[in-house]
Amino acid sequence: MPVCWAKSITSLTDTAANAFTCRRLLVKHRYIAIDDQLSGMFPLERLCLLHEMVHIKVGPDNGHGEEFITEFKARA
Repeated sequence: MPVCWAKSITSLTDTAANAFTCRRLLVKHRYIAIDDQLSGMFPLERLCLLHEMVHIKVGPDNGHGEEFITEFKARA
């Protein structure tokens, strides 16, 4: 899945976000976008990417429950 830097990201609830996974059916190509303000802020930029990748693995509807936390810790 491609990863790109974004000038700004707004979540579905109209609040600011640091990263976003675009996986909607209407979008031709799925991608992960990370706020470019995080560029060079190691390890924060990589943790945001990992966060989005874990959402892809466990499924977007699982939120940040036990399965998400276990997978995140296993990869961090």
